[in-house]
Amino acid sequence: MVALVKLAEVTRDGAYLEPQSGALVDTNSDEWEKQLYDLCRLYEIPIQNIAQIILDPKVLPMIRGKAFEYSVADRLRITLPATVWSVSQPRMNAQSGQHDVDLKVVHLPTNRHISIECKMSDKGSFRIGNGKSASARVKCMRSRTLGSAKVIQRSAELGIAENKLSAHSDSYTDSEFDFVASSLSNAFYDTDKTTLNYFWHASAEEQLSISNIAKNHFAEPKQISSEFIFLAKAKDLTPLRSGVPCTRKKCPDKLKCQFIPNFPYVNFQNATYTIQNPWFEVSEIERRFSEFLSL
Repeated sequence: MVALVKLAEVTRDGAYLEPQSGALVDTNSDEWEKQLYDLCRLYEIPIQNIAQIILDPKVLPMIRGKAFEYSVADRLRITLPATVWSVSQPRMNAQSGQHDVDLKVVHLPTNRHISIECKMSDKGSFRIGNGKSASARVKCMRSRTLGSAKVIQRSAELGIAENKLSAHSDSYTDSEFDFVASSLSNAFYDTDKTTLNYFWHASAEEQLSISNIAKNHFAEPKQISSEFIFLAKAKDLTPLRSGVPCTRKKCPDKLKCQFIPNFPYVNFQNATYTIQNPWFEVSEIERRFSEFLSL
């Protein structure tokens, strides 16, 4: 059977980390196949059609978005010392009206928490500019736009004026999570206009840029773009911190806006391809989290 479940990343000794518990998983085992079979039976999904179901243009983006959360969680568990930090993926009721946390990181010695929102880069958004600088956009917006009733409810909960919240009904505030995590991979995806299937494509120049950005000239560019994970503090993405005016017509305070743009840019310096503030590579995560918690 062809594997349809994305496995966790390989550790340095070649083992895999199971997403929730961090326990080692034998990838030669048939256990994941049994779990998939049982799940399909439980939810009345015809397993013989599972590939077609996943490839449906309405389904695949949601699955890839959820899978990215697991990829980030796996990388954090590999990068952060397990005796100091724990990483979990809380399960919440999406209908509760509360923002569901993608990832929760706990500093074990102090029991202080950090929340992370995982957002893929915007499809097909990678660009190479003058002087060979590069950029992409991160798609950072609500999956459910706030209606008028929700605006009233959330306005009271968040302490934000209704007119401000209404003007940004599909945007996140800077207080709903602490960090945003993304990767470059989706910035190279496009849609086949005939089959409607998604496909990854990068020109030779773009592939070289990927290798330069990640300082990796050995792995395949597609793999590199997927594994190059970067983060930013939520507050640093807002016009109030970035200095880039809010583009919403009805925003009453465009330079002091505390909403995260729907498509914040990630930029790379033209000479060194170094990622630019406020974004940083996942390799810096422990130092950045420690600074955030003032440890």
